[in-house]
Amino acid sequence: MEINGEHISITIPRAKLLYLSDYTIIENSYVSSDDGINKNPITAENQTAAIAAADAQIEQLFANDETMLMRAQDRAKVLIENYINHLGELSGIEYQINWIYEDNISEDYSLSAK
Repeated sequence: MEINGEHISITIPRAKLLYLSDYTIIENSYVSSDDGINKNPITAENQTAAIAAADAQIEQLFANDETMLMRAQDRAKVLIENYINHLGELSGIEYQINWIYEDNISEDYSLSAK
């Protein structure tokens, strides 16, 4: 972010999936039935492996979902705009925002402050 008076240039990177949960199930926390008839042969290690496999599938599915990533980028932009708009309202300044995208597309936005 660069600020020059009432002009603010904000560089926004392309959205990307950062990480998923890194969840490990321990012996005392996994779901199991030990009543003899419905004995569950699934171990904590089995459940941890299943969660890791599901995370890998989710990552593969969403890491390249351009629509979802663009929506995430748009949400980030709205949050930043709202924050700057609020600062402008408090200070009585109308800021001009120039968005600079990682892929070199830019747009100008005016945020009004009262």
